Amino acid sequence: MDFNKLDQSHDIRLPSWGPYSKKYAGISHIPHLETGLRFDLTVLPGFYRNRLLVPNVLFESGYHPWSFNSSFTKFTYRYELEWKDNVFVDVTYSLLESDTALLSMHCVNNTILPQNLSL
Repeated sequence: MDFNKLDQSHDIRLPSWGPYSKKYAGISHIPHLETGLRFDLTVLPGFYRNRLLVPNVLFESGYHPWSFNSSFTKFTYRYELEWKDNVFVDVTYSLLESDTALLSMHCVNNTILPQNLSL
């Protein structure tokens, strides 16, 4: 098989914003595709004055990809701070324009006690 024929034949042209990090769940931005420059934004929710939940993609770390649309312009991760959906944070990333993304967080407390969170 001639692998040289595959050169320049499989560019999928993803948006400049998306879930591209190989370490932490969040959103990445590639401002210049030619240079390969990328920066990442990751939310680290947790209980106030306690541990933060670092969403590592290489091992189980308490977060789950929750919903994605087919064009990767809106996606949500769920961070389970207390199991069985007692306390969780849904973080949604929405692509607004080619150079602008919106980050929104929805914190849910299904316990009988008030909870203090840090984001």
